[in-house]
Amino acid sequence: MRDDIKDWLTLTALPGVGCALIRRLLDVFATPAAILAAGRDLSRIEGVGRRLTAVFTDQARLAQARRWAEQEYERVRAKDIQLLCSDDPLFPPLLR
Repeated sequence: MRDDIKDWLTLTALPGVGCALIRRLLDVFATPAAILAAGRDLSRIEGVGRRLTAVFTDQARLAQARRWAEQEYERVRAKDIQLLCSDDPLFPPLLR
């Protein structure tokens, strides 16, 4: 499984963060890890207001999302499930 899967899962666990926002953030920051590390720089992105910037800068909330991502990663790994992210070459093009 890819190394960045946990970062992708962490993003999806944050309240108010959906696919459209993740796509916009990837256009600017390139990787899920960079998005998670961006902190207050997120506030300059269209569609990211104070409330979402607060979500990304709240260390307790980020830690909770990372714990969930770790648990989910281990759960799918134990069931031999392969997770695909939209930037994976195996991801169906029509779903992008």
